[in-house]
Amino acid sequence: QIVLIDESFCVPLSKTIALEGQFDIILRELKPDKTYEYSVFKWANISAKRTLSYWLYDFVIMDYAFRYRNGFKPMSVRYYLWNFSGATIGPKELMPESEDFKTVKYWAEELESTKVFASRRGLTSYCKTCPFDKNCFNWKLPTNHE
Repeated sequence: QIVLIDESFCVPLSKTIALEGQFDIILRELKPDKTYEYSVFKWANISAKRTLSYWLYDFVIMDYAFRYRNGFKPMSVRYYLWNFSGATIGPKELMPESEDFKTVKYWAEELESTKVFASRRGLTSYCKTCPFDKNCFNWKLPTNHE
């Protein structure tokens, strides 16, 4: 069953910071034990090869928004990046971890209190000498990264 298509979200992360984004599609499947399993998809049209870690922040934010919408109840949710171009067309599963969200939460609090821009660890030369690097140290690549 399709639950949502192109549904925007805006969820609070702190007193003055909210996360905005969009669920491209959410599917819901009734399992034999009468519980639901959700599949959340993000569409992409990537002709140049990018690693899955490039998309990880998006999935951390979607995971938080999905759980926020559902009152943080325990539920079975899987996240997929669906690429419509490139060598492999189709879904690739990406599962954000709680440590990933702690990094996003830390930077939201840091932005709120000191007006420092969010980390781009590994993407800029500044991050290699950043005084806040210890807070990004727990940021992990997905176990199935390319």
